[in-house]
Amino acid sequence: MGQLMTVQQAKGKWCRHGLLPAYSAANNASVSICPVNRSETAGNSMPKTRCLGNDCASWDWWDEENLGIERRGYCGADPIKPNRVGNRR
Repeated sequence: MGQLMTVQQAKGKWCRHGLLPAYSAANNASVSICPVNRSETAGNSMPKTRCLGNDCASWDWWDEENLGIERRGYCGADPIKPNRVGNRR
């Protein structure tokens, strides 16, 4: 579900659209390339596949500027957008 977060919080999360090529051997007969964005050996997410926050074209701001608080936003590429109810500070 769409989650409101600061830019710094977002940059610690993985991006569903940030993919890197990975090589996989199928039955020791051939090698195929499959895109990945998480790896069991690299932890929860690979650094180059993390969210770009407001540097991404899909980032949408939620809070207005100049409210005296750190602005929050969300991933506009997420199929479920945040709900106005319950997302106030």
